[in-house]
Amino acid sequence: MKYIRFIIIIFVILALQACLWHGKQAHEVDNHKEEVSQETSIDTLSLPIDVRVKFVTLQDGLPSNAVSDIYQDQKGFMWFSTNNGLARYDGNQMKVYLQDSAYASSSDRRVKRITEDKDFKYMWIYTASETFYCLDMTTGHLVDYLSEAKGWRAQERPLHFTQSKLQENGLFYMWGPKDGGLIVDYRDGNFKVKHLSAKEMEAILPKLQDVKMADKQLVQKWKVPNGRVLTDNKGGKWIYNNTGILRKVVGDSLITLRLLPNETNYIDYERFNIVEDNHGLVWISTYGKGLFVFNHDLNQGQHFVANEKGESPIASNYLLCITADRRDGVWVSAEYGGVSHLQVMDKGVVRIFPNGRENLDLSNVVRMVKKQRDGSVMVGTRDGCLYHYSADMAQMLVKSHFDSNIYSVVEMPQGRMWIGTRGKGIYGIPGLDFKNKKVFCLKPDDRGRMWIGTFGEGLSVAIPRGEGYEVRTFFADSVGLNEVRCLAIDRKGMLWGGTSGGLFCVDPTRFAADGKGLRVYKRGSEIHDMLVDRQGRLWLTVPGEGLVCMQDGNFRILDASQGLINNMVQSVVETEDGNLWVSTQQGVSCWKAKDNSFDNYLFSRVMMGNVYNENSAVCLDDGRVLLGGNYGLTIINPSRISHVKGQTSVVFTSHPYSDEMTLSYEERSPKINFSTLDYSDVNNVKYTYWLEGYDSSWSVPSPTPWVNYQNLPFGSYRLHVKASYSDGIWGKESVLDISVEPPFYLSVWAFYALFLTVVIVMVVKSIREKNILKGKIKFEQEFTRYKLVFFTNIAHEFRTPLTLIQGSLEKEKRIMKTNHWQLELEKTVRTMDKSVQRMLRLIDQLLEFRKMQAGKLKLSLQETDVVMFVQGICKMFDDAAESKQIDFKFESQ
Repeated sequence: MKYIRFIIIIFVILALQACLWHGKQAHEVDNHKEEVSQETSIDTLSLPIDVRVKFVTLQDGLPSNAVSDIYQDQKGFMWFSTNNGLARYDGNQMKVYLQDSAYASSSDRRVKRITEDKDFKYMWIYTASETFYCLDMTTGHLVDYLSEAKGWRAQERPLHFTQSKLQENGLFYMWGPKDGGLIVDYRDGNFKVKHLSAKEMEAILPKLQDVKMADKQLVQKWKVPNGRVLTDNKGGKWIYNNTGILRKVVGDSLITLRLLPNETNYIDYERFNIVEDNHGLVWISTYGKGLFVFNHDLNQGQHFVANEKGESPIASNYLLCITADRRDGVWVSAEYGGVSHLQVMDKGVVRIFPNGRENLDLSNVVRMVKKQRDGSVMVGTRDGCLYHYSADMAQMLVKSHFDSNIYSVVEMPQGRMWIGTRGKGIYGIPGLDFKNKKVFCLKPDDRGRMWIGTFGEGLSVAIPRGEGYEVRTFFADSVGLNEVRCLAIDRKGMLWGGTSGGLFCVDPTRFAADGKGLRVYKRGSEIHDMLVDRQGRLWLTVPGEGLVCMQDGNFRILDASQGLINNMVQSVVETEDGNLWVSTQQGVSCWKAKDNSFDNYLFSRVMMGNVYNENSAVCLDDGRVLLGGNYGLTIINPSRISHVKGQTSVVFTSHPYSDEMTLSYEERSPKINFSTLDYSDVNNVKYTYWLEGYDSSWSVPSPTPWVNYQNLPFGSYRLHVKASYSDGIWGKESVLDISVEPPFYLSVWAFYALFLTVVIVMVVKSIREKNILKGKIKFEQEFTRYKLVFFTNIAHEFRTPLTLIQGSLEKEKRIMKTNHWQLELEKTVRTMDKSVQRMLRLIDQLLEFRKMQAGKLKLSLQETDVVMFVQGICKMFDDAAESKQIDFKFESQ
């Protein structure tokens, strides 16, 4: 009987746990309060949570909306394995592989999973055809590791493997039931491949599958029939067995979660993927049942499912994989729905809907928030309701309804409540005859007077007079100044007013008496809110300009260029640490007085949830900040706000895996992309860059994540880039060495070619000149030969008539000897004969010169009488001397 009772008790406990879980699985919505986060024992988020989502689909460059695996590499890039290629995402651009690669004709685009070798910068890619590809991440090209391997013999058909493991950097194993195994070893930089038979592979599988063996032992320990083990990103072990139940192993116990109905037998439903994010939240994706999220202790859960309105953070309930990145983001892929990037809204925020979350109309649009003397808070909404909350905002004390919008509530020391409305004037003050119905703001001074700002009728003051009040009105006809939106009194007792036409200042006592002493500043500026801080400075919110500080008569503007989330500011409030919280028409900024910088926030994934209104900001007694807007109330706990601080690093996304980039002269106009690889869209990252060797200074900070230089001269440069979030703190510089090669005509090869050309020209010129000289010599030789032939022929021609003359003279001499002519005639004939002899000798000498040129002349010496030789020559000239009457004689001694 005891055993029966024990079994019944156990059954009741299990049934209660199941009921509690089903109750927690539904969205926990309070009509007045939605807690985005609360304090827990381990400082993790409580549920339910609000998430911001960004969808990444085909329109963003994703090659396919079917993503089977998501991975973040060592640099921070997100990699998506799709059925149409492998994509790398940096938050701005998508780069796709296995589509236009050199191996596109033979590669399989259906990528299933990837493995990164961080040291060698290789990405191993497993595809649906059971083949592995190796991507060189530095070059972006596939490596044909089989062809590069030494001693590898090409196979008749591709090898097919289903499992793989990077045993160590540079040593990759792949194996399967069809072709045994393959070991790829490139630890020395060269690929070596070893093919193992199925039997050889079985021998080393225990070493490769040590984790799998441990998982089997874990299933045996907990005696889960047909159990299989999942390991999450933190190393946690989970057991499932096609029953819809998921079990988390925690020490010596199991935590059981029923995520799927136990009546189903569909195996697809149990495609679980589990990750734990940096908040301690456990995310579980399913195939068919959407996305589950649990707190760290697994005792609170929340269920996200897709819906037709597109308001869900997932596009489909059929989820394929899930990954947690390093920046608190969770990435989920849905079948044919692309990828969802989820960010948990800040854990230091609580949102309250005065009229319930389901009523997203004017009843939850907050127009006024005022703190009372006891710390309680008055909240006015657009539908005319006035809510009175406790000081800790945990309880709504009173709800009242007026037939006009409440714009201001002031509690006087006597306990009398002044309620200013835009439409019905002022409520609750007996003896007050105030005819203006458009009250915008109220401000009491230390004399008990109430200053009343109206919209269109200027500034009024209600002065106590016995049982009633005297009302005086000023500058009701001054366009712009007559629309008074806010009032404040500084340390010196001066009254300041913000209007639609500028800022005014008066001495309350003097101005109330005679209306004199009005000073106007910043004419034309529309001022929505103002406060006097602990240092006595006056702060103004001026939409379009930003946050304005006035001190000692000087104005200083803090705008978006200095880190403000945007310039459309609405309200401002100071916290105890001196920081200012500024609400805007899209988001919230916190100005940190210590370092004069901004932190920016978007606390809702709904656009209208980040829209805030003027005159709607107070600091609660516990230090939290309360802001009113179009989406109810937002309570911010500054001590629990998480914010990505400065010192962020920049990655050159167009050249991410190398610190050097070489450009040809034709590529000297590069566009270089960079990113912080922070995938959130609320940090307002700004970049500044400086190209050393080209720029003279850093560029103006800009959110543009790229730089484009035109026509860089050839040479070496260093591109410095750094980034800052909205806090204004600049991170570490990232440096990229850029080398622009000179044009070919100025390159080293061009100099070599020029030198070689000069040498060739000089050699050709020398050879040509030598050939010309040889030709001239040959010509001279031929010409000389022709001259000699000519002289020889001429000499022969001279010799022939002279020979005939000589023969005639010989005949005359014989005749003279015979006939005994006169002596004179004999003398003349002798002279002629000697001349002929002389010419014959000269001609003979000319003929001898020909022999000398031919190298055939021989020297012939003989003795002669020089006196007779000379005398003979002289006698040849006797006739000539005589004809010219010259006494010509030859004498010898």
